[in-house]
Amino acid sequence: MQPEVFGFITTGRACRRGIIQSFLFTIAAAVFLFVNMTDILRSSATQHHRMSDLRLKAFHETFLTKAVIEKFGYSAAEWKSMIRLGVPHQIKSFCDAIAEANHSLVPDCSSSIMPDLWIGKKRESKVRLVVGLPTVLRPVKQYVKSTLKRLLRDLKPMDRNSTVILVFLADTDQTATQQLLSLFFQNFQSEIESGLIELLVSNRRFYKIMESEPCYGSIKDQAFRHDKTPCQDDYLRWRNKQNFDYSYLMAYGSQLGEFYLQMEDDMMCGSELFPKVFGAITSFSIRPFVFAEVTGRGFRGKMFRSNDTFHLSQHLLQRFDAMPCDWLYPIFAENLPNPCEADPERYPQAQHDCGSHSRKLRLVDEKGRDLCHHRGRFSSLKGKVVPIHLAT
Repeated sequence: MQPEVFGFITTGRACRRGIIQSFLFTIAAAVFLFVNMTDILRSSATQHHRMSDLRLKAFHETFLTKAVIEKFGYSAAEWKSMIRLGVPHQIKSFCDAIAEANHSLVPDCSSSIMPDLWIGKKRESKVRLVVGLPTVLRPVKQYVKSTLKRLLRDLKPMDRNSTVILVFLADTDQTATQQLLSLFFQNFQSEIESGLIELLVSNRRFYKIMESEPCYGSIKDQAFRHDKTPCQDDYLRWRNKQNFDYSYLMAYGSQLGEFYLQMEDDMMCGSELFPKVFGAITSFSIRPFVFAEVTGRGFRGKMFRSNDTFHLSQHLLQRFDAMPCDWLYPIFAENLPNPCEADPERYPQAQHDCGSHSRKLRLVDEKGRDLCHHRGRFSSLKGKVVPIHLAT
């Protein structure tokens, strides 16, 4: 019996030793994979920042020279400290979605979506509200300075840390971009340095398809355009580019905050704008909405949750030549589920008001009027003048 017992003990020890060895091997393999994956991710991030550095260097060599930067009042080191390198991680999924829908829409998206310049303050968490403000150097009159001054005047100090105004310089002409940068640094330097205002300059390669694609458009467009020549019609080019601009701006803006408010550079808003907007955000759990609006005209003044904004940016780009953004966003919003219907457990207090009327929340002043008005009589489209009754 002794040998058998001894043999059993020996076998048991061998078995335990084998288990321990297997366990140690598994741990070693896991550590090896973790270390290597960390190196891969670090290498990928390093490569991404290297690409950003190269793009930034090329942009500065051809456009933002040392003399120009010094004119803004900064040394090279101070200027570099304000530059945001790389892109938010979710931008990759933006490119994946665009490539899946139409791989030729934005060639080499992962590279061409990287901004030429992004001046801003990196934050640990998202702010409550991002105000997206696209602008170009208008051919007749500029409105962006007074629009921004009014917005800043009415933004309470307690709300400044919860807000980012993301200004998108959408000119493809570098001289125009430089003039606008000068305007912002001359008038809003402290707000830029604090991170309240961020400046975003797109990569011109993002618009490459517009240089060669035919003018496809809506049925209304085709009524006066029967040929399929490259898009030379001024209005169609302007309209299509606007969809590209808004898509780019919203893709980035959606990564910075919980809610995104789309504005334009020629709007005049009353003092009740931000109290009403922040009130709607605060009470969202009680009164959820698909989108809120501070003006009923067009695409301007519409506020979406960030996740919906991100998908809206894809919707605009994928249909950039079908119709104006004023017509595209209602189609997108109509297909969004009502938050309190889609997730009743998350919004129990909203169930009594969870009908079709809660899809859109109209924010008005004490007299029932729009909080913001479009005042730009001279459009960014050369030669277009907006009638007085529509520019108020």
